[in-house]
Amino acid sequence: MYQIVGIVLMLVSCIGSVLLPHYFDWNTEQSMTLRLVTALVLSVVSIRLCGIFPRKVLSLNRGEQFLYIWLTAIGCLCLLSGQPSAEPLFSAGLIGSLFLLLKYCFNETTIRRLFIPLVAAGCCEAAYGLLQNKSVLGAQGHFDNPAGFAATMVALLPFAILLIRETGTLNRTVGISGTLLFITAIIVSESRAGIVAAITIGLLSLPRGLFRRFCRRIRIVSDAFLLFFLIACTVLLYQYKKDSADGRLLIWQCSWNMIRDRPLLGHGPNGFTAKYMLYQADYFAEKPDSRLAPLADNTKHPFNEYLGCAVSFGLLGILLLGGLFIAMLLISPKKTPYKKTGLASIAAIAVLALFSYPLHYTIMLCFLTLDLFLVTGKEKTPERRIPIRIIRLSVIPFALFSISTTVRRIKSEIHWNKSKQTILAEANSRGYDDLYSDLGGEPLFLYNYGAVLNRIGKYRQSRLILTKCEKQFNDCDLQIIQADNYFRIGNYKQAEIHAKLASNMCPNRFVPLYQLVEIYNKTAREEEAVSLARHMIDMKVKVPSETVFLIRYRIGKLLEKGE
Repeated sequence: MYQIVGIVLMLVSCIGSVLLPHYFDWNTEQSMTLRLVTALVLSVVSIRLCGIFPRKVLSLNRGEQFLYIWLTAIGCLCLLSGQPSAEPLFSAGLIGSLFLLLKYCFNETTIRRLFIPLVAAGCCEAAYGLLQNKSVLGAQGHFDNPAGFAATMVALLPFAILLIRETGTLNRTVGISGTLLFITAIIVSESRAGIVAAITIGLLSLPRGLFRRFCRRIRIVSDAFLLFFLIACTVLLYQYKKDSADGRLLIWQCSWNMIRDRPLLGHGPNGFTAKYMLYQADYFAEKPDSRLAPLADNTKHPFNEYLGCAVSFGLLGILLLGGLFIAMLLISPKKTPYKKTGLASIAAIAVLALFSYPLHYTIMLCFLTLDLFLVTGKEKTPERRIPIRIIRLSVIPFALFSISTTVRRIKSEIHWNKSKQTILAEANSRGYDDLYSDLGGEPLFLYNYGAVLNRIGKYRQSRLILTKCEKQFNDCDLQIIQADNYFRIGNYKQAEIHAKLASNMCPNRFVPLYQLVEIYNKTAREEEAVSLARHMIDMKVKVPSETVFLIRYRIGKLLEKGE
């Protein structure tokens, strides 16, 4: 009975993590998904703790003790940071509560009953992604881009390979089908990080034994060859989409500059979205002729989870993350097939994290929890018995907080969507004004609120809201709106500052440069306006659009008038 509950809840959590953002029109998709899944798991765990939990104590081995201490440290680090954020807390809450549920519903042997349903669900998603592949970026299934789709396939691939090695026709049929579908889906997604991670799984799971069979006395040679093969594949994939890879190198370089400024404690959970574009603007202000300028764009992720951790939490965060990896590797000298599968899946996620943002997706947190459960299980280490009443005191309050805030957030999201549909027709911001008390701490809401106020002519209010938004989220588009706000109220000096900042953030954008031309004309600086206009005529168009066509037409008229 308990195993059925565990299987159903795990499937609901994983499938819901994929389908909820796809079918519901939420403004903050991943944040809402994380909150809902966390609230669901915590509710079930709380019911078990309060209702029919037969044991008075819960035994935790050394690995499990370390995991919960680690999650507590992450939570404390988030709360004590300069910019507290709810998402890391909900992530830690989901991992901790789902791990507790898996521990109660399964043991080291019965956990295998979860593998076939998970791999089968993954096969359905892979088939859907392959059949619905209409994106120019590659197959993405129910996800918003190929990165999440490929990450899911990669995380499930070690379990499909494990099923091939299990006895039984059903296990091998599902395992072979899953392996073929997952590999095909990863390739069709065109995710370079996913392909490298899949190769890593292959090197860990399949050919390693073959190499050692023929080279028992020269293991170093075989390991070196496999490492060389992985590096060669990475280089080839870099050449496959060189511009995209160079864009990530730009992001990593600016992220490194952020780390150097605050190496110990970082910039806080929202530090990257609040400050990264300022560092990118500084980079292009110093190197205006950089070959990377045409590749610059608004950036919300560092495309490297380790850099993101260092930017947000500094050296302390990296030490915590490194401690978890080392503990999982050293936790038991004896590696069972299930432990090896968990380690292979963690290794794949770790490789993905070098080039992408897998932990941005709630389903990857669910897979990571399952991996940790497999790795820490069946330990011959001293156990510590934790009274159930202590677990209740820690879990139930967080569950109540999670449920109450999630319900309130759902109501606000519904109201937000209704406000977006009527705001422009009524030419007022009443809907957003009413939501400000509930969503005033959400950067995406503040950005949309400021944009709406700008569009309906409330430039001073828009300026104030966007100034608050800048503390958590800042990009080229926000600076463009701020420049327009100041231009409309006649503060041309500040308008020029924001327009130049926007142009430095994304040097290939036409809008901030056109704003500067208008400012120069208003302040009787015709020579600067004409010089900048000629530069814009010579610029290459990165993404053709009606706005760019109109700007180039007006610039042409301006130059004709000047001549």
